[in-house]
Amino acid sequence: PTLTLNFLPEQSPRSVGFYQFSLSPEDEARQVARRASTLGQHRALALAPNNAWGKRLLASFKEELQDHGGQILDYQLYDPNTPDFSNNIQRLLLIDESRARRDRLNANLGIKLEYEPRRREDIDLIFLAARATTGKLIRPQLRFYYAGSIPTYSTSAIYQEGSRNNSDLNGIMFPDVPWIIAPDGLSLEVRETLAEYWPDQAERRARLYALGFDAYRLTPIINSGNHTLEIEGMTGTLYFDDRNRILRRLPWARMQRGRPVLMDPIAATERLTENAIHQNFWLNTSTTADLPKH
Repeated sequence: PTLTLNFLPEQSPRSVGFYQFSLSPEDEARQVARRASTLGQHRALALAPNNAWGKRLLASFKEELQDHGGQILDYQLYDPNTPDFSNNIQRLLLIDESRARRDRLNANLGIKLEYEPRRREDIDLIFLAARATTGKLIRPQLRFYYAGSIPTYSTSAIYQEGSRNNSDLNGIMFPDVPWIIAPDGLSLEVRETLAEYWPDQAERRARLYALGFDAYRLTPIINSGNHTLEIEGMTGTLYFDDRNRILRRLPWARMQRGRPVLMDPIAATERLTENAIHQNFWLNTSTTADLPKH
């Protein structure tokens, strides 16, 4: 058997004994859509960087949300190299239209009215595709433009362990690997060992270490041919699909006081296979689409 640490395109031919395992950001975007839909949040706005990564996440989120009866009402593709996202946010929240109405009233009445712009009220959530540095700039600007109370979701890219000013991300919800937001005893032990030998890399490459650890521990499962198991790994609850891809169901965190705080799970939110058999494997084996149209 061969295990690759990435996902091939959907149209790739199947190959016997070929397995795929990845920290797929597109899959995380789909999990955001499923969780929001389970909570009854179906009308979304989206902000994503104007690059290939952002467009892939936006397309994955949009497709999954639509599959669950939701829709993206509007989206903005922002320049990730600028610190000012006010134009994108105002267009997304229709604040620019609110100000235009004010200007028309002032002109028609010939007086200057006291007026506070209003954002649109027809949305249930915001999906923010952003890396940590950019997210720390966008989140305060969303608050400034009256969107601080709207449930805001992202992917694990929004949080980087050991970085500064994480309080700017407060309130954002995102899925992430247990290694970071819900470590068990073994995870903590391995992390301490990594920090001892590679202190400069342990936090920055945390998710990749977790991926490598899970890939190593998947070997006996792959060799056994028993692909009905759900496996509690350091990168999530792992399970096989019909293309021999190993998918992840992730725990969730909300940023509070600059730290990710584990959220309660939602029953069946991310469960894609009803007949999978749960097995706490790690404890029994010990080792140190197209973009939405405007």
